[in-house]
Amino acid sequence: MENASKALLMAAGVLIALLIIGLLLYMFSSMSNTQKEGVQTARESQVIEFNNQFTSYMRDNIRGSDMISLINRVSDYNKRKGDNSEEKYQQFNITITRNRSK
Repeated sequence: MENASKALLMAAGVLIALLIIGLLLYMFSSMSNTQKEGVQTARESQVIEFNNQFTSYMRDNIRGSDMISLINRVSDYNKRKGDNSEEKYQQFNITITRNRSK
């Protein structure tokens, strides 16, 4: 009888150890997903902030000073990112079209 109770205690100990390991793995997985979501949110906010610098120029009636500001902004960005060769970088190009109104 004594051997059976020891076997039951050992089985209970193994079961508790497995439950604790499973719980730790679940917590680690949950924290990993939360961290990935946080990183994704931060990236999205950076993209939105970057795009907001240029969306103010997306209108039909742009003045010459606005075009010069946009050209300077794009030129500065190309220069800053072009100097840093560690990052993957695609150079910005500006295309200006003029519509003549009658």
